Amino acid sequence: MAAAKVSPLTPAPITAILMRRSQPPPTILGDEAMDRRRGGHLMSPASSPEERYSTMADELLRNHAVTRLSKETQSKKKFGKSDELRVDDRIFAKLVRGNLVVKIPRDRVDALVTSGDGERFDTGGGRVMKEWLKLNPGSSRDWLALATEAMGFVASKR
Repeated sequence: MAAAKVSPLTPAPITAILMRRSQPPPTILGDEAMDRRRGGHLMSPASSPEERYSTMADELLRNHAVTRLSKETQSKKKFGKSDELRVDDRIFAKLVRGNLVVKIPRDRVDALVTSGDGERFDTGGGRVMKEWLKLNPGSSRDWLALATEAMGFVASKR
């Protein structure tokens, strides 16, 4: 299947984004398959969360529709004091106090919370976000796969 031609000046549709990857897009059903597919994107859990996030962000930033806002970047639309990844100017992943936080469908959040891989993200004021997952530091889930899933979810809501 040939990849769709995308002009560098227009945001790529999510299908074109995912087609450029050497592996199929993650599904919300195949957790074990997602973990087995890590291949060349395996990041050591022994590395710091900041290093893991930076490696993941560098991979995602290959897509021109993805932008990164960090502590050094000024933005009025910033969500807290985190390092954020956005697609079409909407946040899909961020690093908060050393934890990966991703925006994924509510039923997917429920499944990962039930499996013990994460918890619903709390903004700090007792407000629990139903479509945001804070991945547990000890989880073996692949950060890149979860962030790619989050990017697809956020891009599809437009």
